[in-house]
Amino acid sequence: MPNRYNKPNDNKNGIGGVAETTNIFNASSGLSQAMQLKLAILAMNGTSPVSIFTDIAAAQGLTPEAKEKREREERLFWRHLEELHQEQQRFMQQLDRLNVAAAEALRENEEKLRDAREKLDDMREKAYKITMPDGTVVSVFRDGDKVRNETGALVSPDVVRAGDLPANAPTWKDWTEGNKVVGDLEREHDAIVKYQQTLEGAQEKAASGDLSADELDALERNVQKGMPESVRRQYGAAYPDDPLPAAEETPSLARPFMRAAEYDPAPAANDPAPEIRRPAASAPAPM
Repeated sequence: MPNRYNKPNDNKNGIGGVAETTNIFNASSGLSQAMQLKLAILAMNGTSPVSIFTDIAAAQGLTPEAKEKREREERLFWRHLEELHQEQQRFMQQLDRLNVAAAEALRENEEKLRDAREKLDDMREKAYKITMPDGTVVSVFRDGDKVRNETGALVSPDVVRAGDLPANAPTWKDWTEGNKVVGDLEREHDAIVKYQQTLEGAQEKAASGDLSADELDALERNVQKGMPESVRRQYGAAYPDDPLPAAEETPSLARPFMRAAEYDPAPAANDPAPEIRRPAASAPAPM
């Protein structure tokens, strides 16, 4: 008599009469299309009794939890992008102002340098002159009981003694101090010109609009790091309401707003525009 519990080759879900194990890959194989559709709808509502439907719906972002997560990530993304855009606009405004400050610092430096060089030339003219054994005429300066030429070399007492120089003649101290002023101003001039080149490069990068938060931060650090004190002083005088970090501080201007973007509370009920907002083009900031 045939065994009704073991019908050979008559098992749609197994082979050779052995029942196939049910798992997440074939759990729905015996369900009608209507039942599968009902389970899919339940999965999208987060209430499916069959884990495979919930897992698939979650992976595709169709469950309420997955939708909320996706929306939160999108809000964070657009907030990040909008605030980065605002920081880039603020930085470009600051670069424009720094260019103004650098130009004024350079103008002031060149004026001081011209005056300092004129004073040095006048001092050279008023210095005591002697004729060296080789016939050259040089200016000399009294340094205590010694006499030095313009380069600081000692002049032999056989040529001239300190007492031979007039009391009102410029001294070695006067000459060295005058040279120091000129040298300091020349170095400041070179530093300002170099800084203007730094600003020009920073403006080109910032205007591209392709900077990440880290790149913007690094660019601002570089701009702040190489700023001559004369430029900083001119900036503070022209824009007292927009203070720069102190020279000894290590600026990190992009980081605070990026940390703030990491926290995303749910939109308030009275938020007039809780929907996702993409950054709009900003009008140029006033100088």
